[in-house]
Amino acid sequence: MRFCLDAIGVSAQAASARAQALVLLRRDYRARLSSARSSALLLKLVDALFSLPAMTIGDAAKLLNVTPLAASANLRKLVDARILQEATGRRREQRYLARELIAVAHSDG
Repeated sequence: MRFCLDAIGVSAQAASARAQALVLLRRDYRARLSSARSSALLLKLVDALFSLPAMTIGDAAKLLNVTPLAASANLRKLVDARILQEATGRRREQRYLARELIAVAHSDG
């Protein structure tokens, strides 16, 4: 019984540390953008990354209710802010990843 309680305690501590790290990462992302006089669309995109850390231009266009061209421009700003990285290396059907966010979400805390 004691072993199970210890394991639950360790698991809860790791989850708490991971949640705190994600909160800090979100603050960091927003801080990176606030200095660039960012639009509300960029902040909305940042917040969405915490649910969808891998995103296409089409995903961003739907989320922001903008054209693919406008979505692409916003994704590019997140790449420039080192929040996203384009993962495919292609000119079409690009996929952008929030690698730092993914690493934190899958860390042990």
